[in-house]
Amino acid sequence: PLLGWASGFFDFDHDGREDLLVVNGHVYPQASAETMDSEYAQPPLLFHREPARFERLVSAGEWAMEPHVDRTAVFADFDDDGDIDVVIGELNGPLRLIANDANPASDRWLRVRLRDDRPGIGNRHGVGAVVDLEDGERGQRRWLWAGGPFQSNLANEAHFGFPSPTGPLALVVRWPDGERSRIDNVQPGQVLEVVHPGSP
Repeated sequence: PLLGWASGFFDFDHDGREDLLVVNGHVYPQASAETMDSEYAQPPLLFHREPARFERLVSAGEWAMEPHVDRTAVFADFDDDGDIDVVIGELNGPLRLIANDANPASDRWLRVRLRDDRPGIGNRHGVGAVVDLEDGERGQRRWLWAGGPFQSNLANEAHFGFPSPTGPLALVVRWPDGERSRIDNVQPGQVLEVVHPGSP
């Protein structure tokens, strides 16, 4: 009964597992439950990642239950507090900023930006790199890729959340050209910039 558009996998609650948000809206203004088994305006879907499955989270607030004719979403830490916020764009409607305040004053996150200043490369943000975070007995992996959800773009960074560090944090970056960077004893609660080893 729902028609999904922009979506994103991000660890919204910093439990070490990526959750999923999908914005929805039908393409036909005349759509209704009686005529097409689907309404024109539809609520977004927020799924919490359990260890082996996703479960819809309905306790996220009124915004998660309000029907709209949404098309796009931009995911980023807009207020620089460490968690992922969302700007949702509605067809012929206003933008809505969903501020994520699930973890106030928490340092259980890490944002990683890559920089490649080598002349002639043309891939300054390391698009195509794989970023691994080692947190004691567990690990997380993020890919830096270009583009984004429908009619939007992504921030050029990797975001990690974790419930509580189980050991020293270490970061490993595998650059698109095969080079590797490793940083040990990474401190959480910061925006970390990693520079390509060949940069001047």
